[in-house]
Amino acid sequence: MTTNELPRRLLGAGARPGPDEEAPLITALMRPVAPAVLRLLLAYGADADQRRSDATPAIVVAARREPVEDPPRDRDERVP
Repeated sequence: MTTNELPRRLLGAGARPGPDEEAPLITALMRPVAPAVLRLLLAYGADADQRRSDATPAIVVAARREPVEDPPRDRDERVP
């Protein structure tokens, strides 16, 4: 299973990448998630202007995170 196969299946089945509790994009930014997964969330409509529960914008959360690279096999995958 590739890095973004599970998120792709969930999103393809109708999972919403929008805010419910802590938004999925924010949650993904706070973990060592591959950039391909972040791009996938955005491609399926995750709001890039989301904020953490403490009002920290997603861009600040992204800037603070440790760099994570896509696994080599995922670099050529295209977002939907």
